[in-house]
Amino acid sequence: MSTIPSRRVESGHIIIFDALAFLGCFLTVAVLVPALLSPRIKRSETWFGLLMSWLLYSVSYILLIGRQVGPKPSLGLCMFQSALVYATSPLCAAATMCFAFDCFLKLSKISPNGRTIGRKTAKMLVIFPWVLALVIAGEAILSVNDSSKVRRNASHFYCHITSRVPSLVNAIIVVLCILVIIPLEIYTGFLLYRNWTLFKRLSITRARIALSTLTRLALFSFIISLALFLTILSATRIDHPRLGPAWYMILISLPSFSALCFGIQKDILEAWLFWRKKESDPASSTETAEV
Repeated sequence: MSTIPSRRVESGHIIIFDALAFLGCFLTVAVLVPALLSPRIKRSETWFGLLMSWLLYSVSYILLIGRQVGPKPSLGLCMFQSALVYATSPLCAAATMCFAFDCFLKLSKISPNGRTIGRKTAKMLVIFPWVLALVIAGEAILSVNDSSKVRRNASHFYCHITSRVPSLVNAIIVVLCILVIIPLEIYTGFLLYRNWTLFKRLSITRARIALSTLTRLALFSFIISLALFLTILSATRIDHPRLGPAWYMILISLPSFSALCFGIQKDILEAWLFWRKKESDPASSTETAEV
């Protein structure tokens, strides 16, 4: 009698977890599609890299759907998902760091004595997070010396590796990224404040875009800090019985927060409301590009 309610609760938690993972995929794709297809929407490569990293983050958690309960999933599937799950956390942290660095460089270019961004630097900001993810995925696979260490987690949401090594490596990388992001954002905000008059003189739209981007980035950094706490918690307490489903729900909700932070913008919303007649707005027609 006592086992039936617990099974129902567990099944309900799995359904909610999977729904949140699909929601993250849907919202992220809904932001990416108009940015990719509409000629009016211009975004930087680091912006696309950031959104793509969170899309992969969501996808990594839905690979086990249909095999979360019942017989054990195949070792190949479980290993693949585990490697992807461990790789996407540093990927998202590094992509956020590169996006913040891109914001800083582009604002610095506009300010007095600013330097232009070299093509190698721009490409490095796009490529670095994905190279790091490949390295982390390889490290996670190589850290497994016993196939029994690759299994579904206690809540049966996804597969993971019971060894602490991948989780500790993830925690260290995410911490390092956060330690770069926070002071970089503070200095970028100071740079924007100090040169606000110049930015407005150059273009009111550009100044508005810069402020909007910085605000969204600051809000998103709060979310990343939350992810940092969860990463450290998982690194130190793998499958701890007190780690209930709630913190997993927060973990899987991060891509949705990301999509809302960077997707609720006028040009993206207008692209989806394509059947409505757009009013001519000189300010919005000049430059809609955002870092």
